[in-house]
Amino acid sequence: MKSLFTNKVWALLALCCLTLASCGDDEDEEVSIQSCVLDQVEFFENNISDGSTLKVEYNSQGYVTKATEREGTAVVGTRTFEYNSQNQLVKEVFSEDGGDYEGYTTYEYSSAGTLSKMTRYLDGVLESTETFTYDGSKRLTESRETYMGDVYRTTYSYVGSSQNIAMEMYYDSQGDAAGMTTYEDYDDKLNPYLSIKGVVSPGESRNNPRKATYTYGSSSEVNNYAYKYNASGFVTEIVSKTPNGQTEYKTMFSYAGCQ
Repeated sequence: MKSLFTNKVWALLALCCLTLASCGDDEDEEVSIQSCVLDQVEFFENNISDGSTLKVEYNSQGYVTKATEREGTAVVGTRTFEYNSQNQLVKEVFSEDGGDYEGYTTYEYSSAGTLSKMTRYLDGVLESTETFTYDGSKRLTESRETYMGDVYRTTYSYVGSSQNIAMEMYYDSQGDAAGMTTYEDYDDKLNPYLSIKGVVSPGESRNNPRKATYTYGSSSEVNNYAYKYNASGFVTEIVSKTPNGQTEYKTMFSYAGCQ
């Protein structure tokens, strides 16, 4: 069983770097975002800390260089980040489950600056590749992942002309629709992970949805999210509950450099 780093933390760090055109251009918003940078994330279940924290470190230019997950005092996962002369992320080295899973991911870009390909290696062996397609506004419209010879496709649609995803459609290796996720009722605040400068994922919404519905076959699951913000408008807390209301999950964020 992989650690929380894989299942929970890195899902949160799969973010869109604001310096890349793949997220759209908004110079004023980028300046605002860089006034606060994400420093630490902590996770709770039913208001009890599960002991898992994520600490983020940056270089002198403000780009993330390392992310460390701890369970209590024990380090259970690390990721380090390497950049080219254009400050584009080109390599990410990871260690998970106390070193049981080790590998790296390489990143390639188009002439427009959008992420075009990710290649992941685990224990020195090629595990998967993923390619990306964009619309005229440089929003992600399709990703194709090749894993063990099979190709899995995801398509993306958006709320109007915004950078917020309305629907993700998932297709299996046979090309058949396998499921979808819809997102609704976005707030007007920035996704907290956008304050991590350097990490790349074009399939990340700019704002925060209050509702997400996951549908697979004939079954579906609805998750509702509530947010709290600091005086600078950055998310400091996300609370979600399981559909039966029995379990509450809370993620808390702390920042550095807020004005």
